[in-house]
Amino acid sequence: MSEVRYFLDVFKTKRKFKSVFPRLKTDPEFRNALFSEIALNEYPYAEYASWIALHFYEHTRSDFSEWKSRFMEILQVTRNHTVQRNLVHIFTKVRADIADDGEFLSCLFAHFENAESLAALKVNAYKAIEKQYLKAHPELLPEIKLLMDLHREDERPSIQAMRRNFEKKYSKQLNQLR
Repeated sequence: MSEVRYFLDVFKTKRKFKSVFPRLKTDPEFRNALFSEIALNEYPYAEYASWIALHFYEHTRSDFSEWKSRFMEILQVTRNHTVQRNLVHIFTKVRADIADDGEFLSCLFAHFENAESLAALKVNAYKAIEKQYLKAHPELLPEIKLLMDLHREDERPSIQAMRRNFEKKYSKQLNQLR
């Protein structure tokens, strides 16, 4: 068993993120080995590694540029819902300078509109689109509005909260489009 997998086996019993962050910051070799587990997509290692990556980038302000492209690639191919949710969540928290990457935008829209996507993935995909793309591309607002309308019948509380927040936040811009 590799050192990283042993580490993840121990981590899953204690789940203490703050104790992990210093090593991830100071040991790039270990960090790269740990985050490489995500692409291997072996349960439970990919799930825990992606969860750690989410918390690491959300709470440490560490440089995201070295993993940004790799996480984007993984998101475009993985069918693992947990990994999808965790990696998309990173893009809701960290400014990634990807506003001109149409392929990744299409990936986020696909997760947002896919009927099989779990609610947390849909909400995170919308938030990532909003954070990474909407300011640079306000012309996306009508397309997002259409998707929000398609989710009208989805009674899950997180989906309805997303819809309400969207309508409230963008009501002025949406009224100008009519």
